[in-house]
Amino acid sequence: MKYLFLSFLLGLLGVVACSPRTAQIEGNAEVSKSIDTSVIISPSTERRIIYTEKAPKPVGPYSQAIFKNNTLYVAGQLGIDPKTGLLVGDSIDVQTRQALENIKVIVEEAGLRLSDVVQTTVYLKNINDFNKMNKVYATYFGGISPARATIEVAAIPLKAKVEIVAVAAK
Repeated sequence: MKYLFLSFLLGLLGVVACSPRTAQIEGNAEVSKSIDTSVIISPSTERRIIYTEKAPKPVGPYSQAIFKNNTLYVAGQLGIDPKTGLLVGDSIDVQTRQALENIKVIVEEAGLRLSDVVQTTVYLKNINDFNKMNKVYATYFGGISPARATIEVAAIPLKAKVEIVAVAAK
């Protein structure tokens, strides 16, 4: 954890050039020293974009998922058919199933499984759909289910009934 904090601090200080051993600080005459970064730089801390044609293309300036520090952050998924780019239907059951299928293929593209999902957030247009959504959701997460929050919201893009966000870890 201290290495992540040090990386954050280096970013704030304006690190502009790194060798395997040092980082130069720019823009501050009082700070003219080099900082040893050999303990901070690690391939596991690099951010990797995850993308698959098997899931809907992002409809805005975001990625389907980001993999960093052995953790996968999956963007909110709607019940969109990746082939048509349209919602699959008007029922909560069908939209929930498709949203979870979208999450599944994104997680698999990253080399993980649904059993690696540790947390989800479910956004419902109507909280009265909770039981129907939950019934479909339970078929995807057997065994140890991920931690979850379910929230009713005023609106979801494309007038969808459900949006699901997931976090998975190796």
